[in-house]
Amino acid sequence: MNSTLRISILEVKQLFKRYGIWSSLFIAVLYTITIYLKRPMYPSPSDLDTYYNYFGDISYYIILILPSFIMSREFSLKTSRIIFTGSLSRINIVLSKLLSLILIGCIVGTIHRLLANLLWVLEHNKFTLNNLTHDIFTNLTNYLLISFFVSSLSFIIGFITFSQIATIVSIISMFSFESMIRGIILIKLDYTTKLALWIKENPLALVYKGMQYNNLSISNNICLALTGLVLFLISLIIINKREI
Repeated sequence: MNSTLRISILEVKQLFKRYGIWSSLFIAVLYTITIYLKRPMYPSPSDLDTYYNYFGDISYYIILILPSFIMSREFSLKTSRIIFTGSLSRINIVLSKLLSLILIGCIVGTIHRLLANLLWVLEHNKFTLNNLTHDIFTNLTNYLLISFFVSSLSFIIGFITFSQIATIVSIISMFSFESMIRGIILIKLDYTTKLALWIKENPLALVYKGMQYNNLSISNNICLALTGLVLFLISLIIINKREI
């Protein structure tokens, strides 16, 4: 377990040495601050979640693309034969990748929540610790579960295709078209049925809901956790069965 943790921490350090994640975070922060600076031109009531939505417009895609990239790149670069035939088992390798993605998700989630809170505090000049740390633990829980679910789904696609491009395109397409497909199905269903409720709050929809609005319920969290666990176990079965 110690070796798995060391590898995951090393993976996080390596990712933060790349310009991609820093530039993505910079764009998200700049976009949110720009909205903050322009708000006086269009006065409207704001609360502690006002600026949360704007950062989520960018961080949503960060959380989608990173899991698609981190594992599938090993197959695209042909380094998979090295890491999956070394001293560590395939399960440990996949688990270390998962832990690194969850850790990155928590870091992004912390930045997301603190920045949103800070901008609201600056706007209203209400500097208190409670305002600055508002909902931070709830937000971390959401990001942890969302990262777990998206990572597990990305692993399955990556282990089937062995292609970085196919994994990224598949993940982006699934989440991009989900709302449209969901809307078409719900038009033909009675909203009061359990089937309609499940479709409305399926795991893909919950990812967007959590990233944009930070209002996942306990049942939503359980759904993401259980679905993520099932997908992760399936990904382990696939990688153990496949020839690298």
